Amino acid sequence: MLVIGDSALDAYIAGEVERISPEAPVPVLAVEREEFLLGGAANVAKCLVALGARTTLCTVVGEDADGELFRSEAEGLGIPRLGIWSTAVGARPEDRIVARQQQ
Repeated sequence: MLVIGDSALDAYIAGEVERISPEAPVPVLAVEREEFLLGGAANVAKCLVALGARTTLCTVVGEDADGELFRSEAEGLGIPRLGIWSTAVGARPEDRIVARQQQ
């Protein structure tokens, strides 16, 4: 299978809300764990691999630490690096903050 499209490295930051910030009405999170998952077209490729399909992902990632983490995560799932190209444009991270199952 060949999957072509925009991919993302989704970061989930989970923890407990300890208090409300005194500077603004914003919850302060005590981080307990961070998790990075492949998103977008990479999630489709991940699902195809889980179903047993030989899958190649064609996408572009940044030439930065997040791009390398993306390539490592993909390779660890059985998605070869050969279709994952790098660009000098940095990633646009999308972090999700989770406290008590709420984002």
